[in-house]
Amino acid sequence: GLAPLLAMLEAALASGPVRPVTLLLGARTEADLILRETIDRIVARWPNAFRFVPVLSAPHAGWTGARGR
Repeated sequence: GLAPLLAMLEAALASGPVRPVTLLLGARTEADLILRETIDRIVARWPNAFRFVPVLSAPHAGWTGARGR
């Protein structure tokens, strides 16, 4: 699941991140993207080095993000 990855990101933040990180999170729809508030907090605390990329397999017509499986 996603929880172990988030725990590793939090640990990296606590020790002072030095490398860029990209988290790709796949879901069927935007409503299925879990733990968004936690991810948004990590993004805010790790500026310019942490990138979050949500990927949807069944997005709505207005979705402008990544698509796929």
